Amino acid sequence: MQYMSSIFFKCLAVLLLVVGLTGCGAIKNISDGKPLLFNASGAKEQSDLQARIRVIEEANDREAARNKWIQEKMSSSDQLCDAYINSMLQNSEAWQLSEKHNDELDKNLQLAISLRKFDRADSDALLFARGDEKKLENPIALSLAKTIERTRRMARIQMKARLEGSFAQYSVKQALMDVAAYHGSCSTKFAATELARSTTMAMSPEQKSESIASLMQLRQKLMDEGLNTRSVQQKIDAVILAH
Repeated sequence: MQYMSSIFFKCLAVLLLVVGLTGCGAIKNISDGKPLLFNASGAKEQSDLQARIRVIEEANDREAARNKWIQEKMSSSDQLCDAYINSMLQNSEAWQLSEKHNDELDKNLQLAISLRKFDRADSDALLFARGDEKKLENPIALSLAKTIERTRRMARIQMKARLEGSFAQYSVKQALMDVAAYHGSCSTKFAATELARSTTMAMSPEQKSESIASLMQLRQKLMDEGLNTRSVQQKIDAVILAH
């Protein structure tokens, strides 16, 4: 009987040990409900970021330290965006666009055209001249790529002006939010939205020239009065780079 009891208690002890070890593997962090080792890489990344921010806060020239970090982030975004655009252009050949199928009117028109054998006509002077088909390869992808590049080029001009601000005027958080917005501009969805907006708001060449001339007069007036012309210059740059 004692032998059986001894075996029972030994088995019970082993069972409790196994359960205890299993429980240790599932110990939760009370603050977030996650396992203690759930996000070790994320914790290191957060620690590295906090260390970099601390360096900026403690720098003798905080504006220069801030600008260096922000420029590094923008450079990384540019490298990733170049790769994204190249991939988009290469894969755009597989895009499936819905084409209008020949309907009865198409057939009727082609028949009528074929019946007019002796009429003078020039296929190169059509209402919508096509030109060289090879040059129009993937026109949508090319338009989106150019929109991304143009938008980001204008954004870099604005960022350059903003980084001239003091540490108090242009905080690290605001600068990082701007970089996040800048990086988010490298997407086909953003480009499509921006392309549609710029198309509907496009100025004629005359309107563009008048707008630039007016802004340059305003800039000169501010300069004569000794006032900051940065915001006006940003508007001039934006108009010049716009459609």
